[in-house]
Amino acid sequence: MERALDHLGTHGRLPSGYRLLGPIFANWAMKYAARLHGNHTEVAVALAVALFLAFLAQWGGGMAAITGSYLAGLFIAMTPEREKVVVDLHPLLNSFFGPLFFVSIGMESTPGIWGRRVAFFALILTIAILGKIVGSASCLLDGVHAQESIALAWE
Repeated sequence: MERALDHLGTHGRLPSGYRLLGPIFANWAMKYAARLHGNHTEVAVALAVALFLAFLAQWGGGMAAITGSYLAGLFIAMTPEREKVVVDLHPLLNSFFGPLFFVSIGMESTPGIWGRRVAFFALILTIAILGKIVGSASCLLDGVHAQESIALAWE
């Protein structure tokens, strides 16, 4: 992780304030969240840190907001509370943020640009579906029940 931060910093894409103050801020925020004694406070604070650093990256650093969110994830992963955040955030990712991401990507696509590439798109889609089927079959061969293997392959 340190190498990733060093790489970003040496290429001038990351202001030095992020490198120096980001981990300190994330650690402080997560320690504060642990003292609040509420349900899922670590996740709420982690999301607030991610949104705050995304805002700073976009409006203060001239970078894409996703850069600030990504760095917030790196900084929070360095804190002792990371496991609690991961466990509590997983259902929210699967039920809200994942579908939101795919819907936003789908809304940005323009069908007119596909033109003669429809066959290529169909080929990629077929390969993806066949990969899911092979994954489900491999779970069955390993002794996993049919319902579980379908759930595992299509998750």
